[in-house]
Amino acid sequence: MMSPFNNWTPRFVDIFWALEIPALDKYVALDEDRVRIDVDGPSYFERDTWYGAPYNEDIGKIPPGTIKLRPPLDIDPHHIDIFFSKTYCLDIKWSDARGVKVFQALELKTHDVQIELNGVSYFPARYLHAEFDMETNNFRHFDGAVQLLSEDEYLHRRDSDFNVNAKSLDHIKARSKKVFKLNGPLPIAAWVELCCHFLPANPLTFEYFTGSYPQHVNDFLARFRSRTTR
Repeated sequence: MMSPFNNWTPRFVDIFWALEIPALDKYVALDEDRVRIDVDGPSYFERDTWYGAPYNEDIGKIPPGTIKLRPPLDIDPHHIDIFFSKTYCLDIKWSDARGVKVFQALELKTHDVQIELNGVSYFPARYLHAEFDMETNNFRHFDGAVQLLSEDEYLHRRDSDFNVNAKSLDHIKARSKKVFKLNGPLPIAAWVELCCHFLPANPLTFEYFTGSYPQHVNDFLARFRSRTTR
């Protein structure tokens, strides 16, 4: 999932590379150890709890505030591993600033997802940031990164939200590595698609943008709950 040997955003690069929008500047980071863009395009199979305002395709109507999505609490960790790709939560925040709506998203995995850098263990979290221009009705900036949290930071952050530093004296200042950046007019539909493929195999992303889990997850939950209620 976060291992350097895995292609952890299998479709994102394809979509990012195919963007042909005038005046849009594109930037992407290359792995210093390996470059693993799959030019053959093989298929991938991506293996209810929510508070906050729902997504609206009319971005201007989304109220400022925080949103938190988590897998259903009645399923066991094994099923979270399989059907939610070890996702602990997806945090989102919208804010307003002088005609611009600012979007942030942070995907935190379960406690067992760790990586090691220079002998130090970190908890990796994918992070997205975007600015939506209300006048042009396009996103004007979009970037993505991987944050690296210590165990204390991870435990402090996962059950909080984007306002954690305003609520606590113990400020979180995670290390961060930028993965990509887009500057220029980006349509809403393209932005949604890139968000979903930067956070692959995560039904919570699909749930936020559509209001429902993918059908295969709904089918599993129906079967699981029918067995547990007998």
